Amino acid sequence: MLSKKNRLPANAMRLKEPTSFNFKHFSMKKTENDLGYLRVGVIISTKVDRLSVGRHRIKRQIMESIRLNWNLKNSYDVIIIAFPSLTKLEDKDIQEEVRQAQ
Repeated sequence: MLSKKNRLPANAMRLKEPTSFNFKHFSMKKTENDLGYLRVGVIISTKVDRLSVGRHRIKRQIMESIRLNWNLKNSYDVIIIAFPSLTKLEDKDIQEEVRQAQ
């Protein structure tokens, strides 16, 4: 799991002038920050998975693959918005998709 300082707080989920990237199973919005390190927020609605257990599992998988594969010293705020098709993927497929999104 990402450390607390690398998690984007809920009150900062609205980015100013973000750059958007669309992938097959999620969308990513990215903007620069002045902090000197990466902050990431993940949004998974109830349309993706009705049960909170499933939503939290997907969030943990995304955060772990970011921790392992992304450079945490980049000065960006990133929001990842999951699509419902993400629930059908295996763990390794989610990690590969997030790794390519860097």
